[in-house]
Amino acid sequence: MQGETIMAILRVYALPHPVLAIPAVGRGGEREIKKTLKAFDHVAKEIARLRPDTIIFLTPHNVIYDDYFHISPGEGGVGNCEDFGTKHVKLSLKYDPNYAAAVAHLSAEYDITAKTRGKRTAPLDHGVMVPLWFINRRYTKFKAMRISPSGLSIRHHYRMGQCLQEAASNLGRRTVVIASGNLSDNLGNKAESDLLDESLEYDREMLFVFSTGEFDRLLAVPRAHWESADACGHLVFAMMAGCLDRRIINANLLSYDNTMGEGYAVASFNPGPPDERRNFLERSQSMQRRLVMKSRADEDAYCTLARRALEHMVLHGIPMPVPSGLPQEMLHTRAGVFVSLYVDGKLRGAAGALGPTADHVAAEIVQYAVQVGQGDKRFHAVAREELAELVYKVDVIGNPEPVEDASELDPQLYGLIITSGDTWGVMLPNQDGVETGEEQIAAVMLKAGIEKDAPMRLERFHVHRHEY
Repeated sequence: MQGETIMAILRVYALPHPVLAIPAVGRGGEREIKKTLKAFDHVAKEIARLRPDTIIFLTPHNVIYDDYFHISPGEGGVGNCEDFGTKHVKLSLKYDPNYAAAVAHLSAEYDITAKTRGKRTAPLDHGVMVPLWFINRRYTKFKAMRISPSGLSIRHHYRMGQCLQEAASNLGRRTVVIASGNLSDNLGNKAESDLLDESLEYDREMLFVFSTGEFDRLLAVPRAHWESADACGHLVFAMMAGCLDRRIINANLLSYDNTMGEGYAVASFNPGPPDERRNFLERSQSMQRRLVMKSRADEDAYCTLARRALEHMVLHGIPMPVPSGLPQEMLHTRAGVFVSLYVDGKLRGAAGALGPTADHVAAEIVQYAVQVGQGDKRFHAVAREELAELVYKVDVIGNPEPVEDASELDPQLYGLIITSGDTWGVMLPNQDGVETGEEQIAAVMLKAGIEKDAPMRLERFHVHRHEY
C-alpha cells in the first residue's frame, strides 16, 4: 500500500492552537507566548517557500465520530473568532474535493473509514483558524482538506496518516500537513501536585518525540497518561506520525511554551528517503502483543474461558462447547454476565445480560464471548489477526436492589439500572469520568434517552469483575 515513487508530502508540522496568538483575540496577552509566535511565523514563511497545492489540517476540535474519520465536505469552510471575543477576524478555506475523494476511496485498504458524510455545515474551528491566520499572512494559493480524529484506537489514527501519505503520492499533489494540537492542559493550575507532575512528564515525552521523530515513543504513551494530561492533540499527532511512515525525517523542535497553563510546542518534520526500519505501527503492534501475552499469565478461569470461546469461533467458525475442568462455581451458579474486549485500553466490544439466560455462568461466558466478537454492531467482527492483542474482562452480575436516589449509589462499587416505562438503561460500575451518583444517573438517562422529568425506577447491583 505504501507509495514509494513520489513523496508528495513536502513537510509536516505539529502546531498548537492558542487563540490568544491572534492579536485581535490576545489583546496583548499573546506576548506571553513569544516563542510560539516566532515559530508560527517561521512555519508560515517556510510554507510560502514550499508553495504547496494542498494543506491538510488535522484538528481535534471539529466534528468527531466514534467509528470513522470525518473529512469536512463541500467546497469550503468559513469561521470567525466571535466566541473568543472579537467579530473582526474572519477566515475561510477552499477545499480540495478530489483529494478528499481519493482519501475516502483508499481508506478501506487501511481498515478505516474516512468520509465526508455526517455534519456538513460546521464552521472552521480554532484548531484550524489559529494556524491558518499565520499561514495566510505569507501564503494563500492553496486548497485544503480538514480531517477530525475519531473514537477509534491510536493505531487507527496512525493508519489514517498512512492513508494520507499514499493518497498524496497517488495524486502527486504537493502537500503540507498541519497537525493542530496542544500538549498538556492546565500546567499552571493543577489542583494536585501529582497531576502536575504527570502533565509535565507528558510534555517532556512529547518534546523528545518532536525533537527526534521517534514515533514509537508517541504510540507507547498509555491512553490514561495523555487523557490525564488533557492533551487534545495526541490522536492528531498519531495521524501526523502515520503521514511520515517508513521515511527518514529531519525533526526540528522549533519552540515550547507553557506559561499560559497549557503546553504549546511547534515542530517541523522534513520527510526524506524511504526507510523500512521506521515502521512504527508494526513495531507498536508487536510490542503490544508481547505485553498482552505476558499479562495473560495472570488471567483467571473466567477470562481464559471467554478468550478460548472467541478464539475457537474465529479460528474454526463454530461455537466451543463448555470445557471440563472449570471451577465448580462457574458450573453451579446462575447469573447475568457481561464480556468486554479491549485493545490498547480502548473498548473493542461488549455483550451480555443483567440476568441469567443459560444453565450456568460458564455457558453465559461462552455465549457472550462469541457475541461480543461477532455481534456488537458498534464494531466490525473480530478478525484472526486481532486475537493476539485482545484483553478480556468478565463481569458477573449480582441481583439488582431498588434505591431511592443518588445518595445510595457508589459508581465505583455499584452498577445502575434505570427503568422508565418501556425504556431502560444500564451502566456497569467503575466507568471513566463517572465519579458521583448524580453523574451516574445522568449518564444512564442520556444513554437510554430518558427525559429529565420522566418517572423512573433506580436499581443498583454489585458486579464481580474478572480482569488482568
